[in-house]
Amino acid sequence: MLDQIADGVPVGRIAEQVVLDGHGPISRPLLYQWRDRSPDRKDGWAAAMKDAAHAHAEKAGECWDTLPEDPTTGQVQRARGQSEYRRWLAERRNREAYGTNSGGPGLVLNVGSLHLDALRQAGYVEPEALPAPAPEPLLVEAEVVEEDDDA
Repeated sequence: MLDQIADGVPVGRIAEQVVLDGHGPISRPLLYQWRDRSPDRKDGWAAAMKDAAHAHAEKAGECWDTLPEDPTTGQVQRARGQSEYRRWLAERRNREAYGTNSGGPGLVLNVGSLHLDALRQAGYVEPEALPAPAPEPLLVEAEVVEEDDDA
């Protein structure tokens, strides 16, 4: 069971695989109760969850690797959502390895810009065919005036 957790299998799916004679599959809360009855189980569970971060990080990349050669916008959006969710899981399970507040410099990727750069390099898009970037919004200072309700 701990190997499955370390492989990133959801706890609910693991619980469905455990069948008690005469009762059918167990529930997620019952699996948590089993875990909490032993300090060794709790420690093993915590270590497996931390190891699962590596599996989730790998799966985040696989979301992009499985896209077809000429993906639709919907396919790209789906891959982005799946990848961000897996990355979020990796951050939560192992902040030391994948957390954004690990003390090191943060890395921000703009997937849209990377995609356009790749299309330019492949010759699919001419730079002059792209729309001009949107202008930065203007910041305007304003004074707040409170009105008297009695007037």
